[in-house]
Amino acid sequence: MARYVDRGIDEAERTNARAVVFRLDTLGGLVSSMEDIVKRINSSR
Repeated sequence: MARYVDRGIDEAERTNARAVVFRLDTLGGLVSSMEDIVKRINSSR
């Protein structure tokens, strides 16, 4: 999931998107993956 979010943000930055919307429908997962996702979102433009 973290790689999916990373690719989405990369594409948004590359195309100068004004916003990114993620719809996550999961049963849960690793805390470390969630932390990676939050870090990537916070470091995006």
